[in-house]
Amino acid sequence: MNPGEVAEIILRDGEPLQNVPAAVRGLGHVVLALEETGKAGIFRMLVRAATPI
Repeated sequence: MNPGEVAEIILRDGEPLQNVPAAVRGLGHVVLALEETGKAGIFRMLVRAATPI
């Protein structure tokens, strides 16, 4: 991904939902949205790639 691009990531409930957003933030990326998809236990996360400093 290039800096500033947005990616959609589909997550399952449980460990992925707990760990992936924190890991993404830890790498300097921005979580734009984290929402339920309407399917049981499935979530949608939008992430903007970090821009270099």
